Amino acid sequence: MVNNQMQPMGALQPGFPNLNMIPKDHKLLVVDIKDCFFSIPLAPADRQRFAFTLPVLNNAQPTERYQWVVLPQGMRNSPTLCQHFVNLALKPFRQRHLEVICCHYMDDILVAAQDISMELLKDLTSALTDFGLCIAPDKVQQTLPMLYLGHKLTQQAAIPVVPQLSFPARLRLVDLQQLLGHLNWIKNYLNLPTSTLSPLFSALQGHKLPGEVIPVTEEMLQALQQVNALLRDRMVDRIDTLHNVQLSLAIFSTPLLPTAILYSQKSAAPSGVSIVEWIHLPHTPPRNIYSSPAAVMDLPAKVLAKMFKIPIAQARDIVSQCSTCSKARTMIPFDAVNPRGTSPLAVWQMDVTHTPLLAPFSKVHLTVDTSSGFIWATPLKGETARHVIQHTLRCFAVMGKPQSIKTDNGPAYISSQFSSFCDLWNVKLIHGLPFNSTGQAIVERAHLTFKTLLSKQLGGRNAPSAEIPSIVHTVLFTLNHLLYPHNREYTPAEIHFRKAEPLARPLVSYRQLPDPTWHGPVPLISWGRGYAAVDLDGRPTWLPARCVRPWRASASEVKAATSHTSPSLADVAFLQP
Repeated sequence: MVNNQMQPMGALQPGFPNLNMIPKDHKLLVVDIKDCFFSIPLAPADRQRFAFTLPVLNNAQPTERYQWVVLPQGMRNSPTLCQHFVNLALKPFRQRHLEVICCHYMDDILVAAQDISMELLKDLTSALTDFGLCIAPDKVQQTLPMLYLGHKLTQQAAIPVVPQLSFPARLRLVDLQQLLGHLNWIKNYLNLPTSTLSPLFSALQGHKLPGEVIPVTEEMLQALQQVNALLRDRMVDRIDTLHNVQLSLAIFSTPLLPTAILYSQKSAAPSGVSIVEWIHLPHTPPRNIYSSPAAVMDLPAKVLAKMFKIPIAQARDIVSQCSTCSKARTMIPFDAVNPRGTSPLAVWQMDVTHTPLLAPFSKVHLTVDTSSGFIWATPLKGETARHVIQHTLRCFAVMGKPQSIKTDNGPAYISSQFSSFCDLWNVKLIHGLPFNSTGQAIVERAHLTFKTLLSKQLGGRNAPSAEIPSIVHTVLFTLNHLLYPHNREYTPAEIHFRKAEPLARPLVSYRQLPDPTWHGPVPLISWGRGYAAVDLDGRPTWLPARCVRPWRASASEVKAATSHTSPSLADVAFLQP
């Protein structure tokens, strides 16, 4: 109960001291504090918080109630308080002997000096006694080799004491985790690059239960054999002296990740250097720092050329060298022949698709504005009317409120609950023809585009649950703010949210098959690859692109035809076949 209410204080020391930084010409003394936890008193005001009751068999007599008066073992902050209390006890000793190296971790103390006399030991004992701490007489070590914090101290080096490592008959996840814990502890003393241990760390992937059996591969056996071979050799040295010591850092380009050594050149070692510590990067970095959008998302050549002001040929070379970007081209879902809105927020298409990459949020509700191409997606656990309404509200918050929403005939979309929701928001709800997927072609293409970019972003792996929102938002940012649809000079976000006055509409001639007669002139509303929309009696009429062509007339006819509309554009060369 106390641990549940107690705020963790955290460790006061981030790790063990490097014992190879103790010079070879120093003598050593190792002591251990006897019953350290039970020698640290609790504050009288806090003792009542650590009261406990001893039960009695069959309630035959009254129970006895006690309270801790010393630091209890098992309390969350007991190790931190122990470190702090012992440090307070050693502080006067350190101040009186500035030339002495005094290391301590919990209740283990190491003293190193040019000469360790009985007076120094008595002074250390007196400093601890003043705080109620006592040295265990049977734990005092004054001759080499010594044992301290799992290390064996010799005249030449301090090395960890590790038994021969091996796999059990049935390797469980907890066994592999314990083995890797030992390796993480000893790798700073060995020439053990991260690439050597990569098969062992990679075996952790895909396993969650502690008792889950992990198959042992040949690569794992070879890695463990190499570790055992390295344990037979000493690969570190204690520094010679603290006087004018110069430590250097050397970095080597090893496979997978670089390796470094901390060494001293003033050494009598046969190699001419004394290696104090091996430095290896973790197999999985704790965090990634990105300085470029290209490191976060996959950018096509046109975006690279525009963002970094480089030639398009150079941008294509960069994209072709990327193993992810060159796998598949990202298609922008704005070229299908499908009725669409003539302005942002006119017509939305909405649908739901499934992707196991985002499990358990595998039901991705997706909405696309049929005019601007702006896409918004919400990964959810279901596809009921409640989930559809939740996704629609998020779209309203990001994209605005549309005039109409077009969906298929799924149960959630034709439900009375969603219909009432649309009526409440004054949004017209339109359903396509049953079993006709072409009516939802724009959003179906958006599904493919979203999944393609999501697969690139994840590299084929499943997304961790905690990272799903950030991954989905990264994909949406790429689609809406970085990619340029076919024959457009602006991104979907720029088209969707821009407030500039629309350009004047050019005049065109048109024909409606099977009638071969050309009519016109009429204003052109929209045009794309394979489709066009013209203004007939104030309403958009969608036609195949081959049924629309520039209207050629005299200047007087153009002026008369456009007196009730916006001035026509003089340059309509983009409609030329």
